[in-house]
Amino acid sequence: MNESRQNTGRGRPRILSEKEIESWQDTYGEDIQIVDYKKPNVDDFINVLDYKFLRVVDKWEEPNGLIVDEDMYKMYQEKEFKSFREWKESLKRQFTNLTVVSESEQDMVMKSATDKHYKIELLYDVNATNGLGQSIYKKVSFFVEEDVFDNYKIILVHDK
Repeated sequence: MNESRQNTGRGRPRILSEKEIESWQDTYGEDIQIVDYKKPNVDDFINVLDYKFLRVVDKWEEPNGLIVDEDMYKMYQEKEFKSFREWKESLKRQFTNLTVVSESEQDMVMKSATDKHYKIELLYDVNATNGLGQSIYKKVSFFVEEDVFDNYKIILVHDK
């Protein structure tokens, strides 16, 4: 999306119109072809033959936030910080616009009281091929999330 429509991280996200959602589908709908569909008991990649956008199932707002856990610390921050606790404390100082909503020895969740983003569930008819070459018809929900730059990305795919 263009620069003039970027979410600057202040206040509420803009309301998405059906036209904007259709525009998202027109722009990013091709991404559906590269999603790995898996069916129970079939380990092979399933090729997408055709798909059709049906409707917007749901739209909702969620607070912006940050979720960290001890595994993330070990993978990315262990060299820089002496402990997971020390890293969490540095995040609290760094993200003053976020409030800690839960914290344990293993993880921490921080959320914004004011900044929010949209998540959207889109329903598609999908015609795919399973690992045996058989054509399969499915209804598939794509969960799409708005990022801080007003772009939308697929975050979850769920077969109906």
